[in-house]
Amino acid sequence: MVERARAYVAAHPRARFHGTATVEGGTIRTTTGSAQTAHADVAGELAMGRAHAVIADSQLTSEVVLDGDTVYAREAATTDALAKASYVRADTQLRRVMRVRAEQAKALDVAAVFAAAQDLKTLGRHGGVTTLDGDVDVPRLFGSKLAQHVEWATLKAVVADDGRPVSTALVVRAEADLTTRLSFDAWGDAAITVAAPPPAQVDARPSVTQLKLASLRSTKLVMPKQLPDGWQLVGTDVLAPSETEEGCTQAALSYEDQTNPDAGYLYLYEFPSSCAQPPEGSSSLFNAGPYGGFSSETADGPYVQITVGNTTVQAVSDLALPDLAGVLSDLVPLVVQSS
Repeated sequence: MVERARAYVAAHPRARFHGTATVEGGTIRTTTGSAQTAHADVAGELAMGRAHAVIADSQLTSEVVLDGDTVYAREAATTDALAKASYVRADTQLRRVMRVRAEQAKALDVAAVFAAAQDLKTLGRHGGVTTLDGDVDVPRLFGSKLAQHVEWATLKAVVADDGRPVSTALVVRAEADLTTRLSFDAWGDAAITVAAPPPAQVDARPSVTQLKLASLRSTKLVMPKQLPDGWQLVGTDVLAPSETEEGCTQAALSYEDQTNPDAGYLYLYEFPSSCAQPPEGSSSLFNAGPYGGFSSETADGPYVQITVGNTTVQAVSDLALPDLAGVLSDLVPLVVQSS
């Protein structure tokens, strides 16, 4: 039945959907602070590999556009304010709420969800529909960058006898538990179109300005002097102590080549060395030029931690360890243009 669903979606790549999205656990931003659980209504459409949705709860309205592997998102307290807001690249943001939006956007791409489904079992058949349940290949659905934040994902789907998806429920265990339940209609409606946001509506600048990074003035922030060809700083963030394993405020920097989604990525997390934790038993000694520390291998590539003066720099990347050492061997003071 799953093969029939995949074939149906391929032959009818347009549909509308509505449903609900729930985020449980973690820190969820609202207009009045943060909450542990947020329930939202979802409505949108998908067409030709793209998806668009508005996600609205009682506090915040978000809009996401999925364009292949790229996720654009914007959010505001009101619908009027949302229409005036700029989009950001949610898939390159290190801010947790934007990672959540990117993860939710992946649930909208029903073709990708069924393509990543594995070991689906039939729970039952009734009234011309079949209910399926199984696991989801996390790296295949979310991509290597988002997948490092996702522990597992499961799918429950209701599929008509002709392969038409009636509904899906994607449950994702990440920094917060995400449940997205969607019902589909209007499959194959040629009037449904989804476009990527025009460049004028996308804020291509790093997400945090030099002024905000100045809140970490007690930490000497650094950046690589030499990056792989085409790579640039595409996102910055300041992570609150509650968002870090070390329990202290950190700067987070995201580097990639936005013109080539297969070029790889580099995330740097920087904070005072007094806050650093010792290496785990499975770690190995690591050197990058004059800087020493340790490295560990993860499913998504190497993770390293080095000391640069009084600053600890953690790096997560899909670069090979020798290439990562080369990038980190020459670090200079961080420069971010104000916006």
